[in-house]
Amino acid sequence: EYNALQAAEVLTFEEGLRLVKKRGELMSQAKDGGMAAILNSSEDAINKILEEANLTSIDIANLNAPTQIVISGLKEDINKAQSFFEKADTMFIPLNTSGAFHSKYMKEAGKEFEKVARKVKYSKAKFPVIANVNARPYRRDRVAKYLSNQIFNCVRWSESIEYLLNKGEMQFEELGVGDVLTKLQGYIERSYNAKNKIEQPAKVTPEEVQKEVA
Repeated sequence: EYNALQAAEVLTFEEGLRLVKKRGELMSQAKDGGMAAILNSSEDAINKILEEANLTSIDIANLNAPTQIVISGLKEDINKAQSFFEKADTMFIPLNTSGAFHSKYMKEAGKEFEKVARKVKYSKAKFPVIANVNARPYRRDRVAKYLSNQIFNCVRWSESIEYLLNKGEMQFEELGVGDVLTKLQGYIERSYNAKNKIEQPAKVTPEEVQKEVA
C-alpha cells in the first residue's frame, strides 16, 4: 500500500521509508498477541463461533478471500479458540506473530503512528490507490488517517478486489516475488463471479475509476 502511494506520487520514497520505519518500530513493540488463519469459513460464521465461545475479544484482522480469513487477539484467547473452530469443521492455522496485529490491541500504536503521519505533506494521487482499511480510493485529506487506522483495523483485501471488479473488466498483475496475491485474487474473482452470475464483465475506462478519487 505504501509502495502504491509512492508510485502514485502521493508521498516521496523518503517519506514512505520514514513512515514504514516508524510503523515497524511500533508494531515490533506488540507483545502477548496471536493470530490464526481460518480456512473454509465465512466472516459471519467466524463471528458466530467467537460469540458462542464467548471470545468476542478476538477481532477479524484480514479478509484475504471469501474463505480465507485471519483472526487476531491475545495469544491465550487465540489458543482457546482453536478447539471451537475445529469442532465447526474449519481449518485453524496458528500464525507465528508476536502481536495482535490489525486488532483493537494495536489502537495505541495507531495513535502514535498518526502523530508522525500527519507531519507528512501528501500530494494528489496521479492514479487511484485503494485503501485496504475501507476498500475505497484514498482521499488526499485522509491519507494519514487511513494509514493510521490500518494498523488497528481489519485489512479488507477481499473487498478491495471486489470494489475493482465492480468497475468492470480488470487486469491484475502482482509485483515482487511470489504469487500469493495472484492466487487470492483468483479465489475472490471466482467467488464474485459465481455470486453475481457473471460470465464476462463489462469494460471500464480509466476515466471512470479516476472519478472515485476526491
